[in-house]
Amino acid sequence: MTLEQRFFTLSPDIYCIVGMDGLIIQVNPAFEKILGFTKEEVLGQSYIGFVHEDSAPATVEAFLTLKLGIAARYHNRYKCKDGSYKWVEWIVEPVLEEGVMYALGRDFTELHQVLEERERFFSVGADLLSIGTFDGSLTWVSPSWQKTLGWTTEELTSHPWLYFVHPEDHEKTLSAGTELIAGVELVSFENRYRCKDGSYRWISWRSRPFVSERLTHILHLPHKPINSK
Repeated sequence: MTLEQRFFTLSPDIYCIVGMDGLIIQVNPAFEKILGFTKEEVLGQSYIGFVHEDSAPATVEAFLTLKLGIAARYHNRYKCKDGSYKWVEWIVEPVLEEGVMYALGRDFTELHQVLEERERFFSVGADLLSIGTFDGSLTWVSPSWQKTLGWTTEELTSHPWLYFVHPEDHEKTLSAGTELIAGVELVSFENRYRCKDGSYRWISWRSRPFVSERLTHILHLPHKPINSK
């Protein structure tokens, strides 16, 4: 067994090879372990037959992009043999000269459920919650940001967060950011944030840094806005 064959066989993630016609050519043992179908049950079948109807349009769109020779990364709901569905994140690399696509699939059903629960919780909260990277960008903000400051989600995530901070508070805000990068949780930090109408609001923040191999971000858990001070 070659190194490539060993990797294909022993990987905990799904590996499969699909033809440009959408038919499944090969799958590894993880396919059966995660989804329940044996190799014999899926070889020669169209991939789209295993995709949930709600995920089908986006999956077909990704497949058309792959047929042009462009790699794709997407997620969809994939059918299991017992009739249930799992969320699978796919990274697919087409090789036009071979007429096939090499796909890696990772089960992220539990993570997807956690993210959905977080989204529901954050969407109804009155506090300003956000996720920001250590390089100073906001990647996600709760709806309460727009209600409190007036900026849309697109406006907030397209500028560095320092863009919204009062100039007199830049230095201490940058200093606080340095502490977060060092892994220090900020229990209480206050600065002034600019509203879309040009006014400023004092906001008291609680910020916690999270660092992982795949994501480096800050989760802000702020207190209620302080209107005046």
